Amino acid sequence: MKLPTDMVDPLQCTFEDARRRTLLAGMALDTSAKVAFFEEMVSLAHQFDARDRLAGQDPEVLIAFKLQGYVNDPRRLRDVDDIRELLRTNRETLDLQQVRRYFVLFDREAMLDDILAGLGT
Repeated sequence: MKLPTDMVDPLQCTFEDARRRTLLAGMALDTSAKVAFFEEMVSLAHQFDARDRLAGQDPEVLIAFKLQGYVNDPRRLRDVDDIRELLRTNRETLDLQQVRRYFVLFDREAMLDDILAGLGT
């Protein structure tokens, strides 16, 4: 692995530094690291009130954020309704393979199948 030029001594970096560098280098992360990263992104989005900025994102990205919110708090049924609506309104152009990867990541593939079956897809 090629080290970034701003890193003088790799033995002096923290685990968090190494994890971030691994992510930035595009190396594979285990599922727990992916979940931790995604949770951090959701937290930052809420912290900086990024709702307006998220509105212009691809529907696949919005579905991913909604799914993460639901996984973190299953009482957030509005997120499931939003996912259903995003799938319904974007079914012709949606990258369903990408969406399925998100659901697999959070062990919710059956949930996606149920939603799609309800939409007749």
